[in-house]
Order: sequence, then C-alpha cells, then structure tokens
Amino acid sequence: MFENLPRNFKDFSEYVFDNLYRRVAKDTRYNYKRSLVCYVYPYMAHLNIDEITSDVIYDIVTNCTSSTIFTVQKILNRMFELALVHKMIDQNPLTHVVFPKRKHQKVTQYLSDKQIVDVINELQDSFYLTPFLLCLFAGLRRGEALGLTWDCVDFDRGKILVSNQLKKTEHGLQLVELKTESSVGLIRIPKFLAEHLLNEKNKRNTLSKFVAQKPDGSPIHPAAFYYKMKRVYKKCGFNFNLQGLRHTHATMLIEEDVSLVVVSERLRHADPRTTLTFYSHLTDKLDRSAMCKLDTKIDILDLNVKNINKNTF
Repeated sequence: MFENLPRNFKDFSEYVFDNLYRRVAKDTRYNYKRSLVCYVYPYMAHLNIDEITSDVIYDIVTNCTSSTIFTVQKILNRMFELALVHKMIDQNPLTHVVFPKRKHQKVTQYLSDKQIVDVINELQDSFYLTPFLLCLFAGLRRGEALGLTWDCVDFDRGKILVSNQLKKTEHGLQLVELKTESSVGLIRIPKFLAEHLLNEKNKRNTLSKFVAQKPDGSPIHPAAFYYKMKRVYKKCGFNFNLQGLRHTHATMLIEEDVSLVVVSERLRHADPRTTLTFYSHLTDKLDRSAMCKLDTKIDILDLNVKNINKNTF
C-alpha cells in the first residue's frame, strides 16, 4: 500500500491520510483534514518530509489553538512514524518537541439520587425515558442508546451488545459503526432496566428494530433527545448535559466500591488510566473504604502486636 511514497509533505500527507484514515468516521476525517489545511500546510506544504525540523513543528504549535494542538500532534506523529518505518527520515521531528500537557476536565457534576427520581418522574409515559435509562444505568453514549436494536438485547443473560450508534449523515439518520474497537462491548444491565426494556418491547411497535423509538416505530433523532432532556433538566431546576449521565453511572458504581477496572470496562475506555484520571476525585472514598475493610479484618484476627517476637523478623 505504501510503496513509492511522495516526498513532498503535502502530497505525502494526503496520500497517507486517504489510506490510513479511510475507515475513520466522516466527521472525524473532516476535522483532521481541516487541522492539516489550517494549521499545518501553511508551514509544511512546500517542504519535503525530510526537511521538516523541530523548529517548524514549534512554529505550528505556537500558532495552534489549545483545542487543536493535540489533534495536530496525533496526526503528525502517525505520519512521521510511518515515514520513519519507510526510512524517509532519520528521526521523528516531534521527538524533541515539548507539547503542553493536556488538561483533563474534572467531572464535577452528576445527578444526585433526588435529581434522578425527579427526571424519571418527569419522563414517565414518554418515549424519551428508555434512552435516558440506557445512558444512566448502562453507561451508554447518546448515539449508542438511540442506536440500540432489539437483536442486541439478551434478556436471558441480562446483557446488551453495544456495537453501533445512531448518527445524522448526509443520507439522513443511519446506524454506523462505533469509532473504536474498544467502544464495542457486551454490557450487563440491572434487573430493573431489563424489565423496563422487556415491557417496552411488548407495548411498542413490534416491527421496529430500535429499542428507543417514537410511537410510529421510527428512531429518535439525537438532537431531539438532546433538547428534550435540556428542557426536562430545566423544569427540574438544574442544568446538566447528556454526557453527565455516563459520569453519573460511573459515580454510582464507584461510590458502591465497584473496582475502577470494572467501571472502565463498562464505560469501554481503551485505557483504564482514562477512568482513573476522570474519576480521581472519588478514589479517596475507595481508599477510606479499603482501610475500613482492612481494620475489620485485623479485628477479626484479634492481633496483639505486643506479643509478636520482633527477633523473628
């Protein structure tokens, strides 16, 4: 695939981009290409790939917006690593560039128990209740909840398969693959949610394949779900966002002493460190809980430190 690669950076990047990123979601491809055109090409389009130095990269970083730097870094690193493999360059020019550390936004807002009850009461008899419950109690993203189909619900095992998302495309609403392999997963759901889904299946349009559906069986538009929930939150007296439902899901589990590894698997994070970073504000409670359990274990053992012969150590 990558034989006789062009040496001019712009030609090289376009060739590689069309091959390496052809399976990437259309919106992501557009954003990546826009970052190249707006921030990279003005500095590197005229250069051969082996003429690019760390100083050129620094010029790009200096003129990037904070939200774009990391996208540019990701794209360039992948391209230079490929060039390195094919011996087009002696070293990756990004190696000696110090990029600003990415600031992870702390999760500070999640639904309280009272707020959860208030929202559910407000959504009673509404077809928006199902996707809300899927986001809250299964940790699904908006598109995943709206794109869940009945063939992906295993009532016997109490699990759902998350493999697609509902997304607006130029051809209308369509089921599309998830962006990454790690996002695909088989998730166990609570008994309450399984019973709700079974009840919905029995009373909703039996010809529709969508779990979350409108009365006529058609899928719920992601934007419609977003604005509906925004109105519901406002009516309940607080501001919130849909992504916060995944945070609430994780928070509920962590506060019940569920392992961060398990939480990470349920959220389908590619790296458990992502989970640890986002929910580090909750790990202190886990630490205290662990020490309480250890103290209980010591009490059961009825240890008497004074009677331990220190000469045996």
